[in-house]
Amino acid sequence: MTVLEQRFVAARKRVIEAEFSNLNPMQRQGVLTTEGPLLLLAGAGSGKTTVLTRRLIERIKSGESVTDFLVVTFMKAAASDVKSKLYNALLEESALDPDNKHLYRQSLLVTDANICTISSYCLNLVKENFALLGISPHVRVIDEVESAMLLRRVTEELISNGYESEDKE
Repeated sequence: MTVLEQRFVAARKRVIEAEFSNLNPMQRQGVLTTEGPLLLLAGAGSGKTTVLTRRLIERIKSGESVTDFLVVTFMKAAASDVKSKLYNALLEESALDPDNKHLYRQSLLVTDANICTISSYCLNLVKENFALLGISPHVRVIDEVESAMLLRRVTEELISNGYESEDKE
């Protein structure tokens, strides 16, 4: 490694340490691991969205597009929080580097980013492949009222069928 490369690596290390000083070692590893998929498992309030956001920002700063990623959460609030934090972080990064048009464009693309819940991702996957699956293109998730009604109907049918089979014996 040349002297210039060594200086660059040392300077980059100082920047990273300063930028991520508020993260614990495991969070920092989640942000700085750039190869392959990443699975973050942690309790509420442990910094998962912060890690995801910083990881995305670092990848976007290196030239990738926000639309190239799939970020899946379990809760709608978490997906919304990641999108919001990502948007705000991109605006901050863009303000720090106003000549970087890529960062600004990425902030405009956040609404198109594939950041969603596992349920909505699976539903979209089914809708996109309805023909291959041999189902209606109008597939949808039932709401709570429909679910309760269906559960009641099925329960009543099971009970009724149970009584009918007892009568036959």
